[in-house]
Amino acid sequence: MKNKNIFTAEIIFIIIATASILSLFQFGIVPVKNYIIQRISFNLKIIKLDKSINKLIVDFNKLKYYKKSTHVNNQELLYTAKNIKDDKKTINLEYKNINNYIKIKSYAIYYPKLTSYFYKSYFKWKSIDKPILDRIIKYNEYISPKISIFYIKSLSYLLLPSKIILKTGLSHIQRIYLFYALVFIAGSLIILSLGVLFIYYLLKFLNNLRESENKFKSLFKEHAAVMFLVEEDGKIADANYAASKFYGYSREKLRTMYNYEFNITPKEELVEYTKKAFSKSDSHFTFIHKLANNELRNVEVYISPIHVNNKIYLFSIIHDITEKKQLEDKLRNSENRLKTFFNNLPVASLVVEHESGLIVDVNNKAAEFYGYTKEEFLKMTISVINHFNSIDEIIQFRAKALKDGYSYAICSHRLKNGDIKIVEANIAGIIYNNKPYVLILVNDITEKKQLEDKLKKSEKKLEDDMLTLQILVDNIHAGIALYSQDKFIYLNPTIEEIFGFSIGEFYKLNPL
Repeated sequence: MKNKNIFTAEIIFIIIATASILSLFQFGIVPVKNYIIQRISFNLKIIKLDKSINKLIVDFNKLKYYKKSTHVNNQELLYTAKNIKDDKKTINLEYKNINNYIKIKSYAIYYPKLTSYFYKSYFKWKSIDKPILDRIIKYNEYISPKISIFYIKSLSYLLLPSKIILKTGLSHIQRIYLFYALVFIAGSLIILSLGVLFIYYLLKFLNNLRESENKFKSLFKEHAAVMFLVEEDGKIADANYAASKFYGYSREKLRTMYNYEFNITPKEELVEYTKKAFSKSDSHFTFIHKLANNELRNVEVYISPIHVNNKIYLFSIIHDITEKKQLEDKLRNSENRLKTFFNNLPVASLVVEHESGLIVDVNNKAAEFYGYTKEEFLKMTISVINHFNSIDEIIQFRAKALKDGYSYAICSHRLKNGDIKIVEANIAGIIYNNKPYVLILVNDITEKKQLEDKLKKSEKKLEDDMLTLQILVDNIHAGIALYSQDKFIYLNPTIEEIFGFSIGEFYKLNPL
C-alpha cells in the first residue's frame, strides 16, 4: 500500500513538473509562444508597410499617366490625388506604429539588421519623401510628370526587403523552436532522472524510517527504564514492560489510564507541567507516584516531545529515586545535626578554605569570642585575625593538618575591639565536596599564659634568693648544720673548722 502511494505521488510530481515546463514555455520570463507571435506580428507589419508604399507608387504612376493623357477627365484626376493623400496618411501611421512597436517589444524582436533597415527607411520618409509628398499634394497642378517619375524612384528606396526579412525571421523562429524543444526534452529527462532519484531516496528514507521506528519500538518495549508515551491530555498512549512491572498494572491497563491517576500531584498542576514539557520550557520534574499496591514512590521524570505517526507525544523516562531521596534526607538530617553540634560547641570554631584562607563558617562561640558577626567572618581570611604569624606560617599549619590529619599551634589573635588574645589552635584537615578545608578549634589561654609567666618569674626570684642565702651561709663565721631525722642535709664550711671533721665524715654521723 505504501509503495503504491509513493508511485502515485511520483506520477503527480512528474505531471506537475511537466506542466511547470510548459507554463514556463508559455508564460515564462521570455515566453517562447509570445516571442514568436511578436516576431511574426512585426514581419506582418513590415509587409503591410511595403504594401502601402507600393500602393502609393501605383497611385503616383496613375497621376503621372493622367497628367500626360488628354482623355482623362478632371474627376479621375481628383480621385487619384485623394488616394495619394490617403496613402500618405496610412504610411505615416504605419511607420509610427512600427516604431512604437519596436520600442515596446524590443525584448522579443531583437534583430539589429532588421531594425537598422526600418530606421533608415523611416528617416528617409520623415526627412525627404513625406515633405516632398506634402508639396506634391498641395501644388499638384504645378507638378510636371518628370518630377513625378523622379519621386516614384525615390519612393522605391523606402521599400524594405520584406521577403528576406520574412525568410530570416522564419529561420530565426525555427531555431528558437528547436532550441526550446531541446531545452524541453533535456528538462524533461532531468526531471525524470530527478524523479527516479526522488523515488529511490524516498524509498530508502522510508525504509530507514521504518527500521528506526522498529528499533525504537523494540528499545521502548524492552528497555529496563520505565517509559511512557503520553498524549497532550495526559492519556497514556503506550507503556513498556518495565513500566508495567514497576507500577503493577498490565500494559493494556496502563494504555487506558491517564498520568494523573497515579501521580498524587493535583490534576491542574500536572496539566501545567504537561504544557511546559510540550513547549520545551522544562523537561525535568520530580513527582510522587502511587503504585497499584498503594505504595508511594519518589520518581524523577525526564520528558521530551517526539513525533510518532504524525502525532506529537511526550516521551517520558521515569527513574525511581525513593532510596536516593531517603539517603538525601538522612544526609540532610546528619548535616543539620552536625551543624547544630558545630554551632553549639563550647569553644570558638572556624572552618577555613585551605587554598585561599577564606573563612567559610564559624560557630556562635567564635562570633562571641572575636566580636565579629557571622556575615563579617564570611568576608574575611584567617590572616585578618592571625596577623602576628606570616602568611607562609599560617599556610604551613593548614598543610600539616591536611597531610597528617591534625596540627597544633599557639598564636596571637586580634579581636574586633583590638585586644590581643593568646590562643591554642587545634587544627584538623577535612575534605568537603572534593575541596580541602581545615577545622580550627580555638581555645583562649591568655590567662593561663599570664599565670605561667608569673610562676616562672617567681621561681626565678626564689632561685636567685636561695643562691644569695647560700652564699651568706657559706661565708658566715658560725657553724650551721641542717638535718632531717637522722641525716645531715647541709653543712657550711665553718662546721669543718669548729669540729675538726671533714664534711664527708659529718654526713656519715647521726646528728642525734
